[in-house]
Amino acid sequence: MSIPDHARTNFVTLLRAAEGGNLALMECQPRRADHVVARLRAAA
Repeated sequence: MSIPDHARTNFVTLLRAAEGGNLALMECQPRRADHVVARLRAAA
């Protein structure tokens, strides 16, 4: 499955962050939800 054009830039940014050791896995709880979700973030 290919990456849609509108998501490609963000995906490339995450790949660069991972290569540089600047990727963070965060647990977040949406305001109106009873569950926790995992998010990948590029960190500088």
